[in-house]
Amino acid sequence: MQNFLSFSVRFAAIFSLPTILLILSIPIRPASAGNEFSACIGGLVDSGVSPEQAGEACSDALVPEELAECVGTIRGETSIEAEDALSACYRVRRPNDMAECVVDIHADALNASPAAQSDSTKDETKSSQAPSSSPPTEVDTDSPRPTELEINQDEEMSPSLMALDSCRRSLFPERHASCVLALSQDIPANSPAKAMETCLSAEDFPRELFPAYSND
Repeated sequence: MQNFLSFSVRFAAIFSLPTILLILSIPIRPASAGNEFSACIGGLVDSGVSPEQAGEACSDALVPEELAECVGTIRGETSIEAEDALSACYRVRRPNDMAECVVDIHADALNASPAAQSDSTKDETKSSQAPSSSPPTEVDTDSPRPTELEINQDEEMSPSLMALDSCRRSLFPERHASCVLALSQDIPANSPAKAMETCLSAEDFPRELFPAYSND
């Protein structure tokens, strides 16, 4: 009888240990952190996006949390409006890379440019002269989807929006930012706007710039 009990104890210990280790290895995810869509909506609303647009954008995003991070980064480091940031972040595959591109250009190229600082001062003056209050607006059910929000091309684009647009259109946002910074800082005659245009054109037409490397 004693031998049987000893055998049973050893048998239970052998087969229960792997089970216990397996259970302990399973990651426990908090319920509050489990809903990435809620985190996305909350992040966008905190950045200034309306709840309706935030819900629609997050529900259709490939990685909702990255979408919110992209908008939050741009809003926190630049003067770009939330809707413009959302439109750009929504339309790229690597939103965080694009956001870093915008922030780098804005911080190291635009802020160091006298022309950009002048434009920023004018924008702040216009904003300060605008009425402080406005009548409440009703929610428009026919408002465009986040992907349909476009920067007004009829008006002259501000340097910040130009940085947002060029980083969105670039296939390699980090490389694009490095190119813009180099051209605008190392070539005195180059403005940040000209640098962005040149670097973006180089991605679109590399063979025209470097025909020796063409395979044709």
